[in-house]
This record gives sequence, C-alpha cells and structure tokens, in this order.
Amino acid sequence: MSINVLVSTMISGAISKLVELPNAYIINGHCYDKVNIAPVAQSFFTLPASSACESVLKEMSTIGNGFVGLKTKQSYIQDMNDPNIVYLVPNLNTNANATGINFFYKLKKNSYKYTVVGKSQMMAIASKGDYDIIGDDPTYVYVSARHNNEYFSIFRVNKESLVCTELNIQAAGNANRTVYTVYPQVVNGHIYMSVADYASSKFGIVDVDLSTWTKTAYLGTAATLKGFQYSDISIDDAGIGILHAYFMPNVNELWRMDFNPVTKELTDVKVNTLSNIPITTGSDTNLSYLHFMVNKDYIIMAARHERTVPTGVAERKILLWKIETDNSVTFKGYLDPEFAYTNFLFSEVDDLLFVANSVRVDVIAITVDRNLNRVQSLTPSYLHTLGRDSNGNIFFINNDTSAHVMNREIPIKLITTLGNIPADGFAGTPIPTDITFKMENHLGEVKNGKVRVDLLGPAVFTDGSQSKDIDIVGITKISILIVNFGDITINAVNI
Repeated sequence: MSINVLVSTMISGAISKLVELPNAYIINGHCYDKVNIAPVAQSFFTLPASSACESVLKEMSTIGNGFVGLKTKQSYIQDMNDPNIVYLVPNLNTNANATGINFFYKLKKNSYKYTVVGKSQMMAIASKGDYDIIGDDPTYVYVSARHNNEYFSIFRVNKESLVCTELNIQAAGNANRTVYTVYPQVVNGHIYMSVADYASSKFGIVDVDLSTWTKTAYLGTAATLKGFQYSDISIDDAGIGILHAYFMPNVNELWRMDFNPVTKELTDVKVNTLSNIPITTGSDTNLSYLHFMVNKDYIIMAARHERTVPTGVAERKILLWKIETDNSVTFKGYLDPEFAYTNFLFSEVDDLLFVANSVRVDVIAITVDRNLNRVQSLTPSYLHTLGRDSNGNIFFINNDTSAHVMNREIPIKLITTLGNIPADGFAGTPIPTDITFKMENHLGEVKNGKVRVDLLGPAVFTDGSQSKDIDIVGITKISILIVNFGDITINAVNI
C-alpha cells in the first residue's frame, strides 16, 4: 500500500513572513507566483529570522519595532553566469553571529521551487542588518554591511566554498561612520563608496580594488561637522566614467565631489548656495543623517534615522535641486513634511519619494518640471518595513507581520460626495440628487473599480433599494432620492 504525501515540509520557529525572489513571493513559507499571486503547489521555502520575523524585499526601509533606519537597496541577485543560481541576504534586526542566523544564502531555482544549496554566517562582528548585495564576478559575491549603526564593511563570499572574507572600510585610520556604495554592480573590478570621514571631518571616495582586496580613501577639501551624510554616486556614461557625489559642509551650501577612477584624482566644488532655507544639520549623537539621492537630472535630499528610539528627524525638510545640462545646479525648492518621519524609500524609476514613520506615509512626487508635490498621505497601522519589489509595487509590512501592497492599478482611496440639496430641505416631495464617486491610487490618479454602497437614513436609489453594487469608471455619478426628514449616511467599500 502506497502513501500519498500531502505536505513534506514542516515550517516552525521564527521565519521571514514575506520574501521576494526573482519570480516568486514566499508568503509564510509558501511559494506564490509573482505575476498572478497564486500559490504554487508543493513549493516551500523557509528563511530563518529573528523573533521580529523580518521580511525580505528587493529594496527596503525599516521604520519601527527596533528597526528604525535600516535600509537595503539590493537584497538578492541572480548569478552573472547562471540565472538559476540566486544569492540572497536577509536584513536582520539581531546580531547574526550571536543568534546563529545566516546572513548569506545561495539558492538553486527550478521553475518556482527554491532549494538552499549553501549558506554562510558573517565574520565575528557584532552586526545588525543593513546588508546589501553590491554585485558579483566569476568567483565572488560582494556584500556590504553597516553594523553597530556606525561602521561599514565589505564582504566577499566565495561562490563555491562560501568562505566569507571581510574588508573593514572603517579601519586603517579612516573612521568612516557613514558610507554609501555605488549600485548596482561592481565597476571594472572596483567598488566605489562615498564617505563622510569622521576622523578628518572631510567627505571623499573610497576605492576598493577587488584584485588586491585593498581600499584607498580619497578625501576632499571642504570641512564638515563630522560624519552625518550619505550620498548616492552617479557615473557619467561617456568617456572614463567620472563619479559624482553631493554633500553639504554647512547648512546653506551644496558641494559636488568628482572622482576620476583612472587618474585617482578627486576634486570638490561648491555648486549651489541656499538662502533662507530653514533646515538643520545631522546629528552624530542621535544618529540622524542627511541622504542625497542623485537621479536623472535632479538631486533630492531627505533624512534617515538610525536609532531604536526615533528622535532627531522631526521637521526635517526635503530639498530638491535640478542638474542643468552644463552640470550647474539650480535649487528648485523644499517641502516640509510637517511630521516626524524616521526613514524613506525612494523609487528612482517612478520619481517618487515615500517618507514614513510608524503611523504615517507621505507620497511625494518629483514633477516633470522638477518640483516637489505631495500627492497622498496614508495611515498604516504601526508600520514595520516599507518595501519596493522588482516590479515597482510598494509594500507596507506592519509590526504584526501583516502586509499590504500598493500597485499603480489598484485604487486605495474612495471619495464620495453628496450632491446639492435645497436649502429648505425635505417638503413632502422626494428630492432628486446624486452621489459622486471617485477612486484613486497611491499617486492620486483616478482609477476604476467596484464598490458596494449602502444608504442609511431617508434616502434610496431610484429603484427604491438602499443597497447596490456600482461599477466606478472615472468620476461616476449615481442618482438617489431623499424621501423624508433625517440624517443621511453613505457607506461605500471596495469589493
């Protein structure tokens, strides 16, 4: 007699509740098709986590529950030579070494099934999260790690043996308390990072030569208040690929660093002076940092915070500059979020900035004419992580590990408006009026959908009913009748 196995995988202990992989989501350990969000039979993948059950998306910003300020730009990549091999790093809110949790996984992909073929623990550093896969070459995968909220290392993991080797960027006299790498790949056998050097109070570029596994710091001239800033790095497409990064040595000057990777020459120059812009500096004490994001033809500055107690980012302004065709920089304006946000997520493709704390997320668009426009303010329930997947969907993951997704085609806001009613009100004859319905996505764009509407009080639809399912196409008006005295309530929900 044969036995049919229904489930051969047991899921126990703390695991990541939501994991994104190249063609699938892993939800509570079960694989789902990434396109249709349909469960895949007999396909399981369990990723151990700390008691916080950290989720793993392509790009993440952590907001609450002991996670404040951690960021990931690239949590997984496919092998450069074999797309069926996937490398994954979880963003952990725990000391990976002390808890025995692996920080690096090598996976084998077969359709929608993922098998762990190797894993590695980090070197002996007291480290919490903020891991990123920078890229790979034929021999190694390169991972960055910011640990203890202050220091930074690059790890190379041998693809076959999974032996992990650390290069401490903080060491050798360069106490670089804030470091940001160039994404998303290794550049001609080098990794480049913008740094705020704590020891010298200067900004610069660190060049990691992967052939020798050594680093060299090149510092600029402008002094600043210790290490409190990050900058993305942009690369010129033409010629030898000059690297650019931006920083503010004081509260009213924007400077640019230019680094030549061939001659190893670094220059820095003031590109814009602000006037009457009420911003404050970052704080080493509160671990509150300014972050410059360089995208297309603009630079946007927001703040991030790196403490479990979210203090120090309140009323932080968001600034925007436009990069002109001659490389000069024009200040376009600023936006005051008017609430204490702790972290942000920047969607470069969509020109969108999400600033958030545990109970509020504002969606800010960078307009075509390069201005800041707040298009939506959302109210999550004790937000844990704000994430973006490789398809551009935005995820809210709450402290209780429940997850919500925002898609451009999915309406998240329903607006109902009751039409005009005569000033003298009901006078014994039914009063015709209407209800206007409008549905919007997280960008404030009008979308179509379906709602169930219940009328409470002395109002009916023209067929005499008080409940109806309505297809909303654009801005839709539905006729109703007021048939008596009293208060009218409109209950409408998406279905």
